Amino acid sequence: MAKKQKILETATKLFMQEGYGRVSMDQVTRESLVSKATVYAHFKNKNELFVASLTYYQELHQIKAPVFKSKAAKNLDDLYFGVQDYSQQAYDYYNTDAIVNMYRILIAEINEFPELFEMFFGNHTGITKTLSDFLGAFARENNYNKDNCYILACQILDLIRGATIWTKLVKNPDKLKLFENQNIIPKNIVKSIEGLIKLHLLTTHEGK
Repeated sequence: MAKKQKILETATKLFMQEGYGRVSMDQVTRESLVSKATVYAHFKNKNELFVASLTYYQELHQIKAPVFKSKAAKNLDDLYFGVQDYSQQAYDYYNTDAIVNMYRILIAEINEFPELFEMFFGNHTGITKTLSDFLGAFARENNYNKDNCYILACQILDLIRGATIWTKLVKNPDKLKLFENQNIIPKNIVKSIEGLIKLHLLTTHEGK
């Protein structure tokens, strides 16, 4: 286990400093001071090591993905409270400098290695699916429109990422000023989310 930890620590440092494309398994082997056989005994390929490194990176920085405090919303008040609380957690998650740096690494490699985002989202977060499932459970139980729940979840999280990660990556000075008041962006996001929920979810199957 000590050798696996050393490999993971070394790989994470290299990936975060140099990106995915510039790091080789040979380099990880060399700087971890272990044999190549040991590296491959724990990680079958570079992709698996990269995904494990992203997970370790977030554990290292004590970053936790958002979670719902209750599994299902019984009424509209529960729904709004649950989504708003989850969205605030998502805002805090995506607004973390460590997460912004991680996305910077992913985006820098996207043209040459487009599969990186799929590897990350497919193996790690589940943030969108968790939100979609919460919305879908409420819609089915209360005869609202369940067909748009995944799209709604995507739009809510895209809104949050746009106000956090993308703003910080682009470094637009006017938008960055908004971060001087930590309450402005979350309040505006809440209003926008309420509008999205009304538009996509709070209609019955009959369109009433």
